[in-house]
Amino acid sequence: MPSMNTPGVKALDVWDVLITQITKAGSIGELLDDYAGHQLTPYSYGPTNLAGPGSYIPPANTIVFIAHLVGASITEDGKFYFYDGDNIFLDAYVNKNDQYCRTMVGLMFCDGTNKFSNGLVTDHNLILHGVTMA
Repeated sequence: MPSMNTPGVKALDVWDVLITQITKAGSIGELLDDYAGHQLTPYSYGPTNLAGPGSYIPPANTIVFIAHLVGASITEDGKFYFYDGDNIFLDAYVNKNDQYCRTMVGLMFCDGTNKFSNGLVTDHNLILHGVTMA
């Protein structure tokens, strides 16, 4: 990709290319187009106890940016999952090297069937942060 110091290339040109790429059918751009003009409201959940094993389904039309499963000891396998409505995992944190907190970061769209799952055998606190779309 040319640098912004390249003669004839403006930041706007690069932005147009990015917009073209993210608005392809089936992309996050299509999702954002569908919700254009809708009100975004900050969303937070927890810390709330999530049984192990157990799951939590956020409200429909929620985008979670960060999800924490807090309180697991370093000796527990860190099985923390994000599933779609068909129980296919979309994201996972499986690492026991991080003491006390398992974290997923990204754009996790929840349609009312997606769920965060504590795959550990013990209860832990679930914390979610993101936005809801009305």
